Amino acid sequence: MSEKKNSKVTKYPYSIDVQEKFVKALLVDEFNFEDYINLFKPEYFTSEPLCIIAEVIRKYYEKFNGQPDEKIIIQEVSDYSEKNPKIPSEEIKETLNRIIAMEYNEAEHLYVKEKGIDFVYRQKGRNLLLEFAEKFSDARRDLAKTISELRNEVGSFISSEGEEEWKKLEVDVVGEKPVLDPEWLWPNRFPLRSVSLVAGDPGVGKSTLLTEIMARVTTGIPWPDSPDHYDSNQKGSVILLTSEDVTEYQIHPKMIAAKGNPMKLYKINSVKEKGKRVFNLLKDIDKLESLIGKIRDVRLVVVDPINSYMGGSRTIDSYRDTDVREVLDPLADLANRWAISFIGIMHFVKDEMRKLIYKLPGSIGYVGSARAVYGVALNKDDENQRLFFRVKGNYDEPPYTTMTFTIGSVHIAERQAVVPKIEYSPEVLELSLKEIDEMTRTEKAEKKTTEKDKAEEFLKMFLKDSQKRQREIMEAAEKLGISKTTLERAKWDLGIKSVQVGKKGEKGHWEWIPPWLQKNE
Repeated sequence: MSEKKNSKVTKYPYSIDVQEKFVKALLVDEFNFEDYINLFKPEYFTSEPLCIIAEVIRKYYEKFNGQPDEKIIIQEVSDYSEKNPKIPSEEIKETLNRIIAMEYNEAEHLYVKEKGIDFVYRQKGRNLLLEFAEKFSDARRDLAKTISELRNEVGSFISSEGEEEWKKLEVDVVGEKPVLDPEWLWPNRFPLRSVSLVAGDPGVGKSTLLTEIMARVTTGIPWPDSPDHYDSNQKGSVILLTSEDVTEYQIHPKMIAAKGNPMKLYKINSVKEKGKRVFNLLKDIDKLESLIGKIRDVRLVVVDPINSYMGGSRTIDSYRDTDVREVLDPLADLANRWAISFIGIMHFVKDEMRKLIYKLPGSIGYVGSARAVYGVALNKDDENQRLFFRVKGNYDEPPYTTMTFTIGSVHIAERQAVVPKIEYSPEVLELSLKEIDEMTRTEKAEKKTTEKDKAEEFLKMFLKDSQKRQREIMEAAEKLGISKTTLERAKWDLGIKSVQVGKKGEKGHWEWIPPWLQKNE
């Protein structure tokens, strides 16, 4: 319901300190200005300087559809004071300087927004009650009719609040959007406008491989699977975040060895705020976008490893889907806006029993947010050969090919020690993930798999018709050479439950119930 023109505007019931924080909120560019401008109207303030400063900010926003920075607002307030000599200009200047010097953090932001929303709702509710108080004061009005109107108006008030809420949603009408082909950094492997991942065991050559990819981007050298297509790779700049390699000893020499252009590679070392701190993908995404805008021709951002840069004002749980997407979804939006490719490097989990597709650490949110996921693994039959294979792709088309490479070494003029360099094999393989898994699993892992398979078959046969005592199962497994640890792992994978059997007050015993004998709970 809209406010009536004759409705009395209530002033803020808060202290001047709190009201100054409201104005500070209008000058802090990392928060949603459009929300604040409607929460903190000039007429709500109890201090004339605050009313005037808020009015100047509001007029600037309405004129330029943007938020003024501190220098602009100082000049705007100064100009306003010159045009209106009767206002207390010195008091306004002093108030504005105090607000600009004020520290303002996320906790203040939440406090201010809560207070602003609370006041606006009370103001609207108060005006609604005043209107009905007038209607009830008229003795000639029909009471039942007035109550009916009250119900309708309250419903309209609630509905109008809901109508405002939908405006905060970003909505596409699908039919109004064009149909587009995917854009590629590396055709049929790494798309532009999205997040991709490369995962592998430590020391397998992921960082060296990504340096080789960065070198190609900075020079426009054709991709190794399309060497004759000179238009397959558009030259551009690269931004690198890494906690793994040192610029002088590893990154720069590797770039030279890969025939890259080091002058087009920008490495972020830290964030200069109250000293130095580690860059944070959640907290510092605006800074990253600002750097992309300054460089202008960025094609690729690499983060090695991505887990080192997760988090914000709170701890991010890499095993919670919502936490992971809270970081990766804004990065995907950033990649889309600037038509760049974002590649994060991850380590496989240290579990030889897992198949490759299940060795990505943390939440499924990593794989879900990424448009392409690639793995790097050693060929068990050739300790020098690495497989560079597809785990997932949303835009690529079959055939899905696996590339192989070795890591050689070269001498560069800039230093005496040799530098590692990727050497691709001309042969491109068409392999399934199952075939790749078989090619990369060690004898130790295969042996463990065989032992667990044996334990699973034993449990399936032993518990085929009935549940049995745990002690009886353990003794039978031991006679077959199945260890307790392997048996427990097989039990877990098969979904077998342990239940305590016995009368209340007695010691009882444990029995194992296979899933095919479990009653629906």
